[in-house]
Amino acid sequence: MAVRPQWSATVSQYALAPTTPREIAKDPRLRGWDGPGSGIIKPATVMTLRIMDDVDPTATLHDYAMNGMAEQITRAREAGQFVLYDIDDDIWHIPEWSPAATAMNARAPHVRAYDLDVIDANIRASGHVLVSTPRLYDVVCNQFRESIRFHGLSAVRCHLARPGINPSVYPKRLWERRPLRVGWMGSMSHHLPHLRTIMDALDVVAEHGAEFVHIGHIDGDESWRALGDLPCRWSQLSGGGDSSRWGHIQEVPAMLAQVDIGLIPRMPDAFHLGQSVTSGLQYACAGVPFLVSPSPEYERLERLGAGKVCRTVNDWRQGLADLLEFTDYRRSEAELARECVAVEFGLEATGRRYRELLEGITRGQ
Repeated sequence: MAVRPQWSATVSQYALAPTTPREIAKDPRLRGWDGPGSGIIKPATVMTLRIMDDVDPTATLHDYAMNGMAEQITRAREAGQFVLYDIDDDIWHIPEWSPAATAMNARAPHVRAYDLDVIDANIRASGHVLVSTPRLYDVVCNQFRESIRFHGLSAVRCHLARPGINPSVYPKRLWERRPLRVGWMGSMSHHLPHLRTIMDALDVVAEHGAEFVHIGHIDGDESWRALGDLPCRWSQLSGGGDSSRWGHIQEVPAMLAQVDIGLIPRMPDAFHLGQSVTSGLQYACAGVPFLVSPSPEYERLERLGAGKVCRTVNDWRQGLADLLEFTDYRRSEAELARECVAVEFGLEATGRRYRELLEGITRGQ
């Protein structure tokens, strides 16, 4: 990230807060930690907290009990630390006030919206919320418009920071497979309804002798039942060759290098209309032209030069047919998207956005 020379940035798995009176009196600020065997990272001027966890369809509400950090966050802020609460656009466990509460985890509805009071208290204590799309910005601002103040600290302020990506980890494609492969990244637990919205268009894949590839197969997800309904040949791809899990983010470039065209179907509900364009950025950097359902952010991305928005089944059919049939068109769309994303969402552009954001926060703007 392009920050000031005197600034430094680190990423850690956990946030630690001092708990004993002696530790609190010495320095109440939050610290980062990567788990057993690693050292504790010294307190940062700006600390970002984010909800993330591994998906476990067998989990119960008790398994995901949260620890409230409002008191510790408040002490850290009073000591001069800036705390940002990052609300990812597709976190697994999401509070009830978000449209995502009715869009996630159809197989385990009991773990959807949990510990709402804890989440809200942590957000209010942080004072700053980071979101990735304008629609999510509006939702969060509306939710916390009447936010109470903590010990005289300022009320919640929301900040918009669109996602970025590092194009250098996606090697430039120098070949195409035969038959051509049409890829879809999705889990059977909550993405299958989106795939069903375009199934009637996938006969085009068979007509052109291509293959549908499910990226991110997990053993036991019974995906074969749904994929068996496809009107074309299909196969599955697991992260790092390990079919027991979806795969880590570091494995995405290698998986996407194995497909030629990407699909991002979405149902037109409030949650998905507010999602970011991360999947599109990944396809673009991998040199994979992609088709996507309409949303404000993907329409914006299309205007910038990456992806093609498909509003009807006929749009999906025609878009697929054009990309499968015309080699020069497929390659030119891939190159245009790759160049666009590198300029608008690459490290330099993302660094500028975050520098401006962090400077504004530390100046109290």
